Amino acid sequence: MLPAKRAKKSTVKQLILSSSESGSEDDPPPCKDSCSEWEEEGDVCPIDRTNFPPLKEAPKEGNYILVEFVDKKSKVYYIGKVLKEEDDEGDFEVTYLRRSLKVKDKFCLPNVADLKSVHRSDVKLVLPSPTCSGTKRQQNLLHFDCDLSLINVK
Repeated sequence: MLPAKRAKKSTVKQLILSSSESGSEDDPPPCKDSCSEWEEEGDVCPIDRTNFPPLKEAPKEGNYILVEFVDKKSKVYYIGKVLKEEDDEGDFEVTYLRRSLKVKDKFCLPNVADLKSVHRSDVKLVLPSPTCSGTKRQQNLLHFDCDLSLINVK
C-alpha cells in the first residue's frame, strides 16, 4: 500500500511598506559619494547608471570594482577584482566575476580565470567588500551590499 500524499502548503510572499517607505517610487534615492557612506548608515547602497561619482582614489589590490563596457546598443557592467594596482598608463589587472545563474544577486569567480586589463576611465565604482555565508559550496558565491538591479551587470 502506498503512503498517502501530503497536501503542499502554499506560501504567499507580500511586500509590506512601512509608512516611511510610502513615498513616491519615482523619486531616486539621494546620491552619496561612495558605497562606504551607505554602509556607515546601515542602508543598502543603490547603484544607478546616473549616480556614478568620480573615483576619489585609485582602487587597490584586492578591491572589487564595477567596470563599464560600451556595447553597440547599450552599456554593460561587470564586477572585477583588482589583481595589480594602476600602472603608468592607468591600467589595472583585473579578474572578472560571473553572475550566478542559480542564486539572485550573487557572483562567483569562473573556473577559468578571466584576466584582462582595464583603464581607470572604465572603472565606475569601488564596491564594498563582499560577504559570503552558508555551506562551503555557498561560500564561493559573493554578495555585495549594493542594489545592482538598476544596471545591466553580467
